[in-house]
Amino acid sequence: MGYKRLLTLMIMIYMAAALTWWSILLHQQNQEIYRLEQQIQARTAGKSYDPEILHRNYRRKSAMILGEGLVFIAILGIGLYLINRSYFRELAVANQKRNFLLSITHELKSPITAIRLALDTIRTRPLKEEHYNTLIDGAIKENNRLEKLIKNLLLAAEVEASYGMEPEAVDLNALIVKARDSFQFNFPEVAWELDLGDLPTLWADKNDMDSVIYNLIENAIKYQKDPKRVKIRTSTTPENIMLEVADLGDGIPDKERKLIFDKFYRIGSEATRKSSGTGLGLYIVKKILDRHQGHIQVLANEPRGTRFLLAFPNVLEQK
Repeated sequence: MGYKRLLTLMIMIYMAAALTWWSILLHQQNQEIYRLEQQIQARTAGKSYDPEILHRNYRRKSAMILGEGLVFIAILGIGLYLINRSYFRELAVANQKRNFLLSITHELKSPITAIRLALDTIRTRPLKEEHYNTLIDGAIKENNRLEKLIKNLLLAAEVEASYGMEPEAVDLNALIVKARDSFQFNFPEVAWELDLGDLPTLWADKNDMDSVIYNLIENAIKYQKDPKRVKIRTSTTPENIMLEVADLGDGIPDKERKLIFDKFYRIGSEATRKSSGTGLGLYIVKKILDRHQGHIQVLANEPRGTRFLLAFPNVLEQK
C-alpha cells in the first residue's frame, strides 16, 4: 500500500507541476500575442482600431488561463486529499484489525488454558472438597467469560448483517437490577448506586437491551481502579426513555470519544494495554441503539470518570 500511495503522489505532483508550467507558457504566449496585435494595430491604425477592446480581450484570455489552471489545481488538490484520507483510514482499519487479532488471541487462549488446567488438576490430583469446589467455580467463571466473548462476536456479525429484531414489552429497570445482581456475584468489591425512575414500558428487543446494559456495566467496571463505583440512573421525558451509566475511572479523552464506537477500536496500544477486551462492546451498543432509533452520548463525569447517556424513543407499542 505504501509504494502505491507514493507512486500516486508522485504522479499527481508531476501533473500539478506540468499544469503550472503549461499555464505559465500559455500566459506568456497570450502576452506575446497581445504585443503583436498592438504593433499590427498601431501600423494599420484606422477608424476600427480600439486599444480598449484589445486590452479587454487580453485580460479575458488571461483570466480564462488563470481560472482553468486554478480549477485543475484545485481538482488535483481534492484528489490528493481524498487519497490521503483513504490511505489513513485503511491504515487505521489495518491497525484495528491487528489489535483485534492480538486481543482475541489472548481472550480465547486465557479461559481455555484456565479451564484445561483446572480439569487436569481435578483429574490427576486428590483434592479436598474446598479446593475441588474452587477449581470448579474458576472453570465455570472462565467458561462464562468464553461464552460471553463468542456471544459478542456472533452479535457483532448479526448487527452488521441487519439481523431481524423481535420487539416486545421490556421493563428496563428490571433488566438493570438483574444485571447488577449478576455483576455483584463476580465483582463484590464494586459499589453500586441505582437511581431508577418510574419508567413506561420500553418496546425493544430484550436480548439487545441485555447486551447494551451488560456491555456498558462491564466497561464501567473494567476501566476503573479501586475503589470502584458504578452509578446507573433511569428517567423519562415526553419523547425518550433515558439511561445513564457512570463510573469513576480515568475518563475518555475528547479526541477518542468519536472513535470508541468504531469496530475493534480500543484506547491505547494493544501491546501495553492491561485490561481485556476485543473492541466490540461499544460498537455493538451503538449498532443496537441505531437499530432502535435511539441515541448515545459520551460525557465527562464529575469529579472524574465517564458517563454514557442513552435515549430510547418513548413508544407505547409496536408500530
